[in-house]
Amino acid sequence: MNLSAWLRRDLEEVPAILAAIPDASADVLVAALLAAPRIYVVGLGRSGLIGRMFAMRLIQIGRETHVVGDVKTPAIA
Repeated sequence: MNLSAWLRRDLEEVPAILAAIPDASADVLVAALLAAPRIYVVGLGRSGLIGRMFAMRLIQIGRETHVVGDVKTPAIA
């Protein structure tokens, strides 16, 4: 399988994944993220890379976010 076919296949899976998440659950997650004074993200391997990308998006929207294991991460309080 070439790269463009692989990317198309992955992108085709996104709507099915999003359809499986109830709106109420997504709303609860968003409300919790917006209400949290500080957000910590943790993960290893590929999940860790996705977590770091998610943390960056949270930082970009103005949330105080830290990745567990980074040198500059403050103590969890």
